[in-house]
Amino acid sequence: MQRSLLLALGLLLLATPASAQVTVGQSDDFQDGTTQDWRNGRNTPDVSNVATGGPDGAGDSYLQVVADGSFIAGRLAVFNDEQWSGDFTAAGVTSVTVDLNNTGANDLVIRLWIENNFAGPGDGDVVSTDGVSLPAGSGWQSFTFSVLPEDLTPLGATSAGDVLTNVRRFRFYHGPTATAPGPNIVAELGLDNITADGAAGPNFDLTATNTSPLSTAPGGSVSFDYTVTNNTSNAATGDVWFTASPGGQRGIIRSGTLPAGQTVSASFTQPVPGNAPPGIYTYTINLGQFPNAVVDSESFALIVAAARSAPGAPLAWAVTDAAPWSVVEVPAAQSAATPERFALHAAYPNPFETATSLGFDVPEATSLNVTVYDVLGREVAVLLDRTVEAGRHTVRLDGAGLSRGVYLVRLQAGAVSQVRRVTLVR
Repeated sequence: MQRSLLLALGLLLLATPASAQVTVGQSDDFQDGTTQDWRNGRNTPDVSNVATGGPDGAGDSYLQVVADGSFIAGRLAVFNDEQWSGDFTAAGVTSVTVDLNNTGANDLVIRLWIENNFAGPGDGDVVSTDGVSLPAGSGWQSFTFSVLPEDLTPLGATSAGDVLTNVRRFRFYHGPTATAPGPNIVAELGLDNITADGAAGPNFDLTATNTSPLSTAPGGSVSFDYTVTNNTSNAATGDVWFTASPGGQRGIIRSGTLPAGQTVSASFTQPVPGNAPPGIYTYTINLGQFPNAVVDSESFALIVAAARSAPGAPLAWAVTDAAPWSVVEVPAAQSAATPERFALHAAYPNPFETATSLGFDVPEATSLNVTVYDVLGREVAVLLDRTVEAGRHTVRLDGAGLSRGVYLVRLQAGAVSQVRRVTLVR
C-alpha cells in the first residue's frame, strides 16, 4: 500500500496501540523464544519459554508454567489479555486447540476461564463447564476447548454470550470445578500450539491504495482504488465500508455478491465535510459484514488541514457534529483481464489440516519463485521456481511431512516480494 506519511505523524500513530482482536487461525507456538504475551495468574516470573522438547520434539519450543503452592504463586494459571482478547463471536471463533503436558507430580484438571470488561462483582467471567483431566506425567496431548456459550458456565449474572463479545482476558488454569477459581497446587504444565479454531467470515482478500494525496482541507476529498478477491469455493455476499476516527464516522462503499474465485476492482472518492475539524484521522477501508464483522482491512493516515474561515464560525467543533461523510463510487468493471500488478492472495483454507492453495497475479511473463519458510526463517518447501506467463495462477502447499504450526509463503519476482502467513493445525 502506498501512503504519504511524515515521520512525526508515523511516530504519533505508533504511540497509540491498536486494540486487540482475536481472529480465527491465530496460533501461539512459542518458536520465537518469547512467552508471546502469556503470563501467569499473579504476574510472577513463573512462566518461561523452553527451547526444546515440545510436541514435535527436539528444537520445538513451548511455554512452561509453574505453581509452587504458595500464596503468591500457588494457583496454576496462565493468561493472555493482548492478542487473545476481543469479540470471539464476531470473529467466528468456536473453539481453541492446545497441546498440554503435565510435567509435575500432581494430577490436573485444565479449563478455560474467560473474563469480560463488566465492572460488577462476580460478573463478566465464564468457565469451561467440562475440564480435561491431565494425569501427572501425561506426555504431550492435544485438547480442544469449546468457547460456545452452551459449553461455558457463568460465574455471575452475566450471560456467556455477552462475555464472548467483549473478552478482556483469556486463561488456562487448574480448576477441579467450574464454579471455583482453583486451589493452590504444586504443579508444572507445558503448553504449545494454542490455536483459535472456527469459521471466519467470507475468506476475502482486500487491497487498497490511495490515488490522491492523503492531506486535504475540509471540503476537499481523497480517492482510493481497491480490489476484493473471493478465495472461497462458493459465492459470498459482503460489504466494503469506511471508518474515520476520531468521531466514529462510517459508511458503506459497496455491497454485493462476488462469485467463487473471482476478483473485482473499483475506485471511489471520499469527500471530507466542510466543517470537519482539522487534525489527523485514521481512515480505514473494511471488508466483511457491515458494521462490525471485519474480515480484512487497510488503514491510512488522513490529514485534514486548517479549517476554512467563515464569519461567525466557531473555532472548534466535534467531529460527531459534522455533516455526514458520504461516499461517491466510481464504477469499475470486474477484473477478468490481465492483472495490472503482482499480488499474492490469502491462502484458502487457512488454517488448514492437509493442504491449502494460494492464488497469485502476474502482470507480465517473468521468472518467479514461491517458497515456504518456518517462523525461524528456514526454507521448508519451494512451490514454484520458473518463468510464469501473465495471468492469474494458483500454487498448492501440501502439509504432509510438515509439523503443525505457522509458516510464511513468500512470492519473489525481481524486486517484488510479498508474504502470506498460513497455519497448519492437523
